[in-house]
Amino acid sequence: MDGLKKLRQALMRRLVRRGALPQDAEDAIHDAFVRLCLAERKQTVRNPAAFLTDVVMKVRIEKWRSAQRHHRLFVDEPAEDLELVDLSPRPDEYLQADQRLERMWRRLGELSSRTREVFFLHRLQGLSYAQIAASMGISVSAIEKHIARAALLISDERYGE
Repeated sequence: MDGLKKLRQALMRRLVRRGALPQDAEDAIHDAFVRLCLAERKQTVRNPAAFLTDVVMKVRIEKWRSAQRHHRLFVDEPAEDLELVDLSPRPDEYLQADQRLERMWRRLGELSSRTREVFFLHRLQGLSYAQIAASMGISVSAIEKHIARAALLISDERYGE
């Protein structure tokens, strides 16, 4: 136990000498000890001191890189200079989607009521072919044909634009 305390103090001095703030050094050492505990669950760590030293330095580098990324993303450019990208659909894309949906509903209306019911049970309610067949009193093969008919109609509409 005394050896771990001395190792922690040595690691602390090393990190602070390299420019880490004391609280950041404590965090890195804590992370290293957690990783040591996790590693020891899976395998035997032959040299815990070397393991901790290596992990502390890696954690320190990870935190430094993360801080650099954060600095580049949020500090380097004033907010006024950032180009904001609006990812929402444009008005014409809304209109096209509405028109496609209208055509799809019209095409689905061309199907027989039974084919439409089978299609909706499968696609909207997530029932399997066997469940639909059992509930409707028809064969799975008939369900497959209904689904194929509906899928063909939809693919014609979707790719026929």
